[in-house]
Amino acid sequence: MSTTAHLARGLLVWAILVASPAVAAAQSTATDPQPSTAESQPVTQPQPQPTAVVTVPKLSKSYIGDAKESYQLFVFGDSLAAGLFAGMSRMAEGDLRLVIDGRFKDDSGLARPEFYDWAVALPKIHERREMAIAVILLGSNDGQDIRTISGPIPFATPEWASVYAQRVDTIIDLLKSRGIAIYWVELPPMGPVALEGETNYIATVQRDRALRQHVKYVETRRVFSDVNGNYTDQGADASGKVTRLRSRDGIHFLKSGNDRLAMLLLDAIRRDIAVADGKVVRGFVSPHLDDPVRPAPEKIIRPMPVFGQMPGAKEETSLTYVVGDPQWASAVLAVSGRGGHAKSDLIGTPELVISALRSRVGADTNAGRLLFEGRWPRARKGRYDDFSWPKAQ
Repeated sequence: MSTTAHLARGLLVWAILVASPAVAAAQSTATDPQPSTAESQPVTQPQPQPTAVVTVPKLSKSYIGDAKESYQLFVFGDSLAAGLFAGMSRMAEGDLRLVIDGRFKDDSGLARPEFYDWAVALPKIHERREMAIAVILLGSNDGQDIRTISGPIPFATPEWASVYAQRVDTIIDLLKSRGIAIYWVELPPMGPVALEGETNYIATVQRDRALRQHVKYVETRRVFSDVNGNYTDQGADASGKVTRLRSRDGIHFLKSGNDRLAMLLLDAIRRDIAVADGKVVRGFVSPHLDDPVRPAPEKIIRPMPVFGQMPGAKEETSLTYVVGDPQWASAVLAVSGRGGHAKSDLIGTPELVISALRSRVGADTNAGRLLFEGRWPRARKGRYDDFSWPKAQ
């Protein structure tokens, strides 16, 4: 074999050895190479070096999956969900791609399945009706003890939160196993002080489970609260006009409020449809950061650390939410300390905040070791909060 042939083979071997894994992977999927004839014929010219292949990563599909000609939306829940269904039906009128249906039980929830069990009802509903997207608004009636064979579990205790979280997971798992995209709607702020504390607590558990289950959670409290984060019956309607949105009971919405709430859901769903259609080029990031209806806060309200933070004894207003990492904010109870109602006072106690945090962290994590054992996480060597001596060089 000639010197030129040896040189060519050497260059080829060198190119293969230094090629990146992406090139090797791209080459492995190509057509099988033909047997080389370099052994039988002398090569007079060096073989060309292989050209690098750049593989463009494929974007993730939309949250609602592949594009469809039409989508069957199913709204279910309590009396608030009934109003939402009416608003979505009005605001989606003329949109041939959205078919909206629903099922409601005014006094239903997840705390009392003996009254109405959604985990049993939903599979039967799905057998009779198509369902591509599920919109859930549920929980305004759940501020009560959970009944079990061994006795009642008091509301707003860690045991209650654990059982309730399992029931939320059951609904989510049931729908996800059937390929149904879920939009879980945050319970809106309530006018009655005691009910506000209860629904705030329930919404915290629901949000925590939605976050962990990678389910889209459509926030409503910031939209239907005043600039200080408190309940208000006024706000901008679907057209942007400031008007009254809530009914006199401080719980339900007027027609204007239901239309505004419906637009929050339709905006989120239509954006995901646009992603599925390829009109919006962007991959799925997370069920919360990807949510187009989540407004940026107009101002930071009472910022404070979230790791082990408790409200002060002289705190006049409750800890409503913490501006920070949404994963940590979801673990901090949004509590109500206003008024003299026994339940609202109970929900606002530091002991309950710590108990709720314990129910949401693993015992073998830094947060778990702090909350369960009182052991502060050891600082990494050389970090600014490492006070060991001698100092690391």
